[in-house]
Amino acid sequence: MTIDQIKTIIHNTVENSGYITGTVESAAPLSIRLSSKITVGKESLETTKLCRQLKKTIATQAVTFWENLKKGDIVILLKSCDGRRYIVLDVLEGV
Repeated sequence: MTIDQIKTIIHNTVENSGYITGTVESAAPLSIRLSSKITVGKESLETTKLCRQLKKTIATQAVTFWENLKKGDIVILLKSCDGRRYIVLDVLEGV
């Protein structure tokens, strides 16, 4: 492999990865619309803990820190360099 081929591979990897936003179409099973023509399903998605409900009891009172994803949520995703897998990082507030 030549240096130019390695540079091309690195360039393509960096160009194809990055973050994007999407809209939750369905929470169960998870489906997110990335554009008017592209919707990805659970087989292409991973979620972080910030996208799952977290409740804790503090001094005998239940406190919800964040909720599960729900239809209509605008989310930020990290796209893999091959463009086939996405990690749902968080819900965007006030969008």
